[in-house]
Amino acid sequence: MVTYSSYRKIQNLEQDELFNAYIKHPVFEQACRRSYGDGAITAFRVMFFNKPAGFGTVLPWHQDRWQHLDTDPLLTIYTALDPAGEENGCVQVIPGSHKKGVINQAHHSAFLTEDQAAEHCPADKIVNLELKAGQVALLHNWTIHRSGVNNSKTLARRAFSVNYMDGRTRIADAGAFESGLATSSSTGYAQGSDYFAEVFPASSGGSS
Repeated sequence: MVTYSSYRKIQNLEQDELFNAYIKHPVFEQACRRSYGDGAITAFRVMFFNKPAGFGTVLPWHQDRWQHLDTDPLLTIYTALDPAGEENGCVQVIPGSHKKGVINQAHHSAFLTEDQAAEHCPADKIVNLELKAGQVALLHNWTIHRSGVNNSKTLARRAFSVNYMDGRTRIADAGAFESGLATSSSTGYAQGSDYFAEVFPASSGGSS
């Protein structure tokens, strides 16, 4: 029997009425306009994810960008559904690291090498992204981050995450995801609406 706690990720949630209304909140549009201007804004990887109590793996240092997109998304909005702290494997970030640009251009999902992590993620720069349930964090996609195992015996770490992107963004090569390194089935990325789900239409005077 598959239980709710068994799910790691549920994508394409822009198709759900409740989540679709949430991602269109006016505050989120204001944040998007600061990043992308007046043109249409779409959403990518609109998803729930779950790190159950006592489970999970370490997610190494990385930046959120993907080679198969022709333009990098620049804004992630992350909503904590449970309290998130060090015990239950909260996200850890390196503040200001987005200003360095993409560190590992060679990796299809921008995971840092061990040498790059040692250089860019010293212990004294690491900050735990501790959030209460319902709190929201706005992150530049190039912010270096990671997360750990959920060591809590009782508390899951569930969250809802959306990558907002310029509406002109397209898949660079629909026939060969991630520069030919992987297919859509092997990466787990769903083809279809999560790439091109329009969230905010172009505003007056904006480009389409």
